[in-house]
Amino acid sequence: MYYCPQLDKSSIYSRPICNISQEICVLCRYCSLEHHYYNTEYAADCKLLKEKNMKTNVVFVKNNMIYVRLDCRDMVVTVPNIYGDNIPDIVPIVEKDYNFYIKGTEPKEVVKKSNKKGWDKDEE
Repeated sequence: MYYCPQLDKSSIYSRPICNISQEICVLCRYCSLEHHYYNTEYAADCKLLKEKNMKTNVVFVKNNMIYVRLDCRDMVVTVPNIYGDNIPDIVPIVEKDYNFYIKGTEPKEVVKKSNKKGWDKDEE
């Protein structure tokens, strides 16, 4: 049996409520032996579930690292988790010197200041 991750678990004994649409899931059937609702096998092809997965680029979190899908390159990269437990659906990623960072945490470039004479202060 397939159980949809968006099916409200407290509603399987009364009516199957979808957490995405907040309506009754039409892909559920009632089991008269176990007396609860379950998803059919073709519920894995639910359009609402696919649309929700398309809006996020976070694959999963493990060992304080976020695994993020880059659609432009068809690859998954890991970045350190700076969000704690409140990870957003979309994590902005920046590439710098062939390394990936969360936007805003990438290392800044050091700019040399020049004096009035036109040469760098390191060269004096």
